[in-house]
Amino acid sequence: MRGIKHIAVVMPIVVSACLLIACGGNADDELTDPITTYSIIKEDTSNGIDVISLSGNNPLRVRAEIEKYDIPEQTYEAQRNVLYAMLDTLYYYLQHPVADTCVAEDRNADIDSLNYMVVHYMKHMLQDKKSVSAPLKHKMLKTIAVADRTLRIYSWNENIGLGYNTYLNVYQYADASRNLHACLNECEYSASTCEIKSGMPVSVYKMNGSQNNEQVYLLNLEGNISSKEYFKGSITFVLHNDSLKFDYKGFSDNTSVCMYEYTEEESVTATYNYKLQQLVYKIKNANAETNTIVYDYSHNKFMLKQD
Repeated sequence: MRGIKHIAVVMPIVVSACLLIACGGNADDELTDPITTYSIIKEDTSNGIDVISLSGNNPLRVRAEIEKYDIPEQTYEAQRNVLYAMLDTLYYYLQHPVADTCVAEDRNADIDSLNYMVVHYMKHMLQDKKSVSAPLKHKMLKTIAVADRTLRIYSWNENIGLGYNTYLNVYQYADASRNLHACLNECEYSASTCEIKSGMPVSVYKMNGSQNNEQVYLLNLEGNISSKEYFKGSITFVLHNDSLKFDYKGFSDNTSVCMYEYTEEESVTATYNYKLQQLVYKIKNANAETNTIVYDYSHNKFMLKQD
């Protein structure tokens, strides 16, 4: 399938100078001419997608170039075919890890670029009304939605070599005029909420009432903070006009995040009861002792219930 290209860097986050030298990376490569760069094609015959490989150590620079890529396919169906081809490749990479360090670094570079080209396509496609009657379905994607289907979240394992699972989450939502929008809830790696934003969405709820004409949502997620440490948590966000705002302080301690960490010997469950308007966490420690923590939803806030 011609026409879809992406740029790859050496590592998705950070690499050391010695790894760059060992694996042939060159931090001096520049993306000065996107048109010329996009014409340097390395054809991947295994999936039919043209891949551009550019050595360097700044994935954010590459992602910025992907954001500027003009999607050539004109129809939703043609774009979906390309998207599914990219997801097929990501799924293959997920199912077939490699042990060689340099090979893994090069693959992680391709994966990072494919991930963000997938994001780029999805953000475009999910604004098309056809995505409502023909929603995206692929074995790489997990999908959850609110009860009235006005907000849907597509997520997938970004598989960037961290040793544990992290996820990219693309939100599709309708505004008050029923216009469709899509966004990525990006994780800024310097932020304390990074882990929960890169978690896997489990359930999402459209809350009763509103805050200053902003619709409030609750999202429960789960994931890892290391290879042997886990979390379950919740975030609150609001729909304001045609934008999702993820900085809404929906918990009584003036934060947008509720998060509980645990180890392999412990367990945490999180549930929301619509009838009681309660978010309930049950935390079982290594001695099988259970502690229940309840948040009551009142006046657009989750308030910690006192015993």
